[in-house]
Amino acid sequence: MFRHTCLFLFLTAGLLGSARSQGMFEPAKDARPQRFAAGFDLGLLTYSGDVDKGGQFNGDHKWLLSASVTGQIKLFKIGNILYAHVMATAGYDPLKATSNEYDFKTDIFHVAGQLKVEFFTRSPFRPYVSSGFGMVFFDPQSTIKSARIEQMYPSYRGVDKSAAMVPISVGVLWTLGKSMDFHYAFTKTLCFNDNLDGWVSEYNDNFQSITFGVLFYF
Repeated sequence: MFRHTCLFLFLTAGLLGSARSQGMFEPAKDARPQRFAAGFDLGLLTYSGDVDKGGQFNGDHKWLLSASVTGQIKLFKIGNILYAHVMATAGYDPLKATSNEYDFKTDIFHVAGQLKVEFFTRSPFRPYVSSGFGMVFFDPQSTIKSARIEQMYPSYRGVDKSAAMVPISVGVLWTLGKSMDFHYAFTKTLCFNDNLDGWVSEYNDNFQSITFGVLFYF
């Protein structure tokens, strides 16, 4: 029994010594000590509005490819709990939907400023949330496919080509190296306007996206 105990202690000491030499028990470091970052996203985007299931036209919305660029500056960190960043984004968000009576397509360009909070600053996987305020710029192109809608259209046709918006994102960052992260996010963009689809009735239009992207730190 004594021999077995000595052998166990010897092996344990050896493993601990090896682990220390390889850095396993060294204090963890911040995943992202850098202050600045920039990157780009690609995603799939769709919209919610009048040409939607359950909407004015009970239409079929399409998932389309979106793209954006991002820049951020770290404001502060709290221990190993969180990072806080101010973030600026600009991007292209196409919308499209069809119905039996009315189709539309809109190319949207957005700019926004946001506050981004990342959690677990020493982890290679960091969940985050972000939100802020911005503007969307658009010019919807519509196709009327029935005499009934043709007659109604002058009363519902919108004229606005810009609007305020609030993006809300939930995502996760994955550390790939000393200066690059991969990230995934779901974003809901609330727009204060009902003319994204060219038809103004009662409720504001909005859109949502699933995005993947990279951030480069410096």
